[in-house]
Amino acid sequence: MSKLNCEDVIRRLYVYLDGELESGEETDIDEHIRHCQECMGRAEFERRLRRLIQDATDRSAPDSLKRKLAAILDDDKR
Repeated sequence: MSKLNCEDVIRRLYVYLDGELESGEETDIDEHIRHCQECMGRAEFERRLRRLIQDATDRSAPDSLKRKLAAILDDDKR
């Protein structure tokens, strides 16, 4: 069983999802998530949310929006 509790996992969840943990810590979180439905659900929600944001940011803004933003930025410089 994992040495971590839910609070530990949630506190490290974003670093875990970013793949920035040491392998031992990542293994402990993997183990906890496999056995804890609540943390598994939270991790899966965050993974899906990240995918949706990534998919949305992969699209280019329409030229009309780019022109409007450029005009706003130009006005702010004056």
